[in-house]
Amino acid sequence: MTHPATQSKISGYYLSRKVPWNLMKKAAALGLPALTVYLGLWVLYSATRRREIKLRRDFFDNTGLAPSSIHRGLKHLIGQGLINEVVREPGRTPIVELVTDQAEVYAKF
Repeated sequence: MTHPATQSKISGYYLSRKVPWNLMKKAAALGLPALTVYLGLWVLYSATRRREIKLRRDFFDNTGLAPSSIHRGLKHLIGQGLINEVVREPGRTPIVELVTDQAEVYAKF
């Protein structure tokens, strides 16, 4: 018989894909908002198994990030080649593509 504590259910989102360390370091160098957005994208990628992600602002509720910080984080991540912009229009939910291959990021520079 198993102990009830070992039967606890994992609920919500969690990071289950391997995040390339070099890409995470590159995101960390951009500052905390960019790193938080980047890790959030990896969580959504883990949950959906899709590189193209519709990034709803409410996903970042209770992180302390203002919408302007999320926007700046996205801008920095795009600038460094860590994500690709698919759709970004004023007043609409941004859709981005997570770059998962280190060679693809470093080949741009």
